[in-house]
Amino acid sequence: DETGNYDATLNNGAMWTNDSKFGPYAVDFNDGYITQNSILDVFPPNGAIDFWFKPSVTFDSNAPANWNLVNKMNSLFPEHYMWAALDSDTGKLHYTIYKGTGTDYRIISITDTWLANTWYHITLTWGARGTELWVDGVKEGSTSFTGVPDTGSQFDFTIGAGYTGA
Repeated sequence: DETGNYDATLNNGAMWTNDSKFGPYAVDFNDGYITQNSILDVFPPNGAIDFWFKPSVTFDSNAPANWNLVNKMNSLFPEHYMWAALDSDTGKLHYTIYKGTGTDYRIISITDTWLANTWYHITLTWGARGTELWVDGVKEGSTSFTGVPDTGSQFDFTIGAGYTGA
């Protein structure tokens, strides 16, 4: 990361590219993904994951498969996870925190078509204000859940296609 505190690993063909809104920090995923083994092992009480993505093809309800964007899982308690993915049935972004209580805290975006070669700014928040999903600076949904994801350190934080960390 830009602070120099965390190193990440490019997996399965992910590579650095200069096609970015902010310089050489973009990653061309195709089927690849980035993993980082210690970030968010313990979530702060209030926080956000903030990122940009640009699909190479239009993603909507006709997409052949879901696209993972970010996730953090817990192998000891598989019912504890945090993830955000584009859903191929609806074309919408799903942001979910599940803490094993029988209820997931899910926000589903209003946006349902993600145009090819268009940059999108996504912010996922948690904490005292509840959980929120923002797309291009517009809040598209929230829940009343005021806790934090409980994912532990068993799986890497993953950006891109490899949602299980495998």
